[in-house]
Amino acid sequence: MQKILDELSEISAKHPSLWFRGHSSIKYKLNSGLYRISSEKSEVLEHENNIYNSFVNLGAMHIEHFGNNTDKDWNTLFMMQHYGMPTRLLDWTSSFITALYFANLGRKKGEGAVIWALDPIALNNNCHRLYDATDDSGYDTIGYLTLDTLPSRVKKYTNYYNEAIHIKSFALMPRRSNQRLISQNGFFTVQGTDALPLEEEYKNNIGEFLYKIDLPPETYEDSLQYLKVNGVDYYSLFGGIDGLCKHIKDELLSIKFKNI
Repeated sequence: MQKILDELSEISAKHPSLWFRGHSSIKYKLNSGLYRISSEKSEVLEHENNIYNSFVNLGAMHIEHFGNNTDKDWNTLFMMQHYGMPTRLLDWTSSFITALYFANLGRKKGEGAVIWALDPIALNNNCHRLYDATDDSGYDTIGYLTLDTLPSRVKKYTNYYNEAIHIKSFALMPRRSNQRLISQNGFFTVQGTDALPLEEEYKNNIGEFLYKIDLPPETYEDSLQYLKVNGVDYYSLFGGIDGLCKHIKDELLSIKFKNI
């Protein structure tokens, strides 16, 4: 682990802010759930439309408290992401150790894993189609984006599939509306319309503001021990009774069902 921590320290020294994302397989790409359905843009837009409208119509009672304000679309999307619906949101965390946990969640001994590191401000400053398709000015001062500062062309989330917008992935700071976002120090990137995973969209910026930190197979045991001594487990990150039960069953007692 020391080599990994040294690499992290070197990267952190270059950036005032970093977000992290852990992958338990070196094969996984920085694709949102929506783009894991298909790489065809037309098919993705059709799914996005159907998924969102189905959720809004069938789950109206769960989102009625959002009212009719301009944030309703995005708050609905955050809820969908929270409960596992495929969206164009990709989860990130400002906590390296949280990303390390997810990099080892489902990872098997003898397999490598990956943690991606991202400077969200630099990402937005390089998203030159964020505000206008032809105007690249002013991109060195964008900083963090929130629901209050979203550009008008994506102020309504449904513009992604109701209008012909062309935009790359950008970083978004959500309102901490649920305990999981708080526990996991959660943030999002919003996947762009090019049907490309983030590391391919910004392939020329890898090593500049996007970094891939490899966790070789030999780091598996050390990673688990590092998480254990720091008190990071399923319950600490997910909370709730379901999180507690899963932690006790799978992590604390490692219960296996043999009499099947």
